Amino acid sequence: MAHLAQRIKRYFPKTLTKELSIDEELGIRLKIVFLGLENSGKTSLVYKFCGADLNFEPVSTANYNVIKFTHSKIPLDLVDVGGNKTLRTFWSQHFDDVCGCVFVVDSGDPSRFDVSSDELQRVLTHDKLAGVPVLILFNKRDSEFSKAVSEAGAAWDLSSKMDSRRWIVYECSAHSGQNVSEAFAWMVTQARDFWENKKASEPSPSFLSGLWHAVRKCLQSIPWFQHRLQDRPGSFSKL
Repeated sequence: MAHLAQRIKRYFPKTLTKELSIDEELGIRLKIVFLGLENSGKTSLVYKFCGADLNFEPVSTANYNVIKFTHSKIPLDLVDVGGNKTLRTFWSQHFDDVCGCVFVVDSGDPSRFDVSSDELQRVLTHDKLAGVPVLILFNKRDSEFSKAVSEAGAAWDLSSKMDSRRWIVYECSAHSGQNVSEAFAWMVTQARDFWENKKASEPSPSFLSGLWHAVRKCLQSIPWFQHRLQDRPGSFSKL
């Protein structure tokens, strides 16, 4: 056993003692998905967050767009998904490896609050988004028809739907920029924390590789195993 421990220590990668960080050049990008009904302002909010001058009216997203952006040295993939009735059935195709979800509601169209609530509930109960932090944006707050969050949020009973995930609601305006920076700063921070917590709970591939390498070398040095390899080479061919 002591012999095995020594070999494990020898082959154990020293880099495992170094905490992984998104800020380091590891080729990792945080994926944040933007959902909501059509014309809720998802694309406008993405552009505003990225610093684009919105002197035009973005057209509705036909399918989806991926915008690569860096915020506070954190590389992001912002996935802007179309929200018409047909495309909503395919939202889940974009849920793999998501670290954050932004759900946009058109506060200037109260007649569709119920539909937005139903779609949000469907998103929150999807297995691939379990525990993923959620940012709910009531956009177009500067619209003359806008309804306050208190009028819609209370009816949605958000607290009971979110389980233990981190979530927050903001009133905002893609047109004026109201609360956009603050809301997305929160989202990026939560997405980073989610990624780090997820990685911390998973076995490191380099750890498993180093451990297996050490065990394999140790086993190959034991005479009994050498005989086994000769007797049944097929059973231990991967050693």
